[in-house]
Amino acid sequence: MASPPTGTVTFLFTDIEGSTKLWENNAPAMQAALARHDELLRWAIEEHGGYVFKTVGDAFCCTFSTPRDALEAALVAQRALIRDGKGVQIDEDCSITAGTWFDPYTGKTLTNSSEVDIDHVVPLANAWRSGASSAAWSTADREAYANDPEVLLSVDDAANQTKGDKGPEAWKPPNRDFWCEYARRWIWIKSDWDLSIIPNEKTALNEMLATCKAD
Repeated sequence: MASPPTGTVTFLFTDIEGSTKLWENNAPAMQAALARHDELLRWAIEEHGGYVFKTVGDAFCCTFSTPRDALEAALVAQRALIRDGKGVQIDEDCSITAGTWFDPYTGKTLTNSSEVDIDHVVPLANAWRSGASSAAWSTADREAYANDPEVLLSVDDAANQTKGDKGPEAWKPPNRDFWCEYARRWIWIKSDWDLSIIPNEKTALNEMLATCKAD
């Protein structure tokens, strides 16, 4: 479990505007959306060194070591959703209210942001095992990797939960049409960030690259 920051800290408080009305209008949908909201928010907070010290309904109360960490935690998920979506609409409070997202992992088009997850193509745990845990990586390097837009991809939540922190030797996108692009992106990320590739991983990547059409 993460420890709360000490000394001078930055507080971040979140809330879902109009949630009472949403519960009244469609409780089952709100329950599912809230579960996804909580999962995504906790991920963003933890990835930026935050500590949740209290939750009240759908509101989160958390602390960060710096204002920058708090701001990045609040923005990183929405940045990826906006980048990968079509017709994304944002209200005056910077909340996403509408849009569609094509999920390359399954080939489906998603119309509800609660169905969308923000994936690190090369998962954080995989990056840690393949080089990010070394002394050559500073805290700033790890934060930069976690927030790199080229590493992030908006995908179907269920597919991403199945993927977890697996490499291509253990998980490949169900949509075979994306195998070529997935393998190319995986290799580019590992090369750009100087991360290692194990033999089984290389074999799986070559299998996926074999599906690439001649340019």
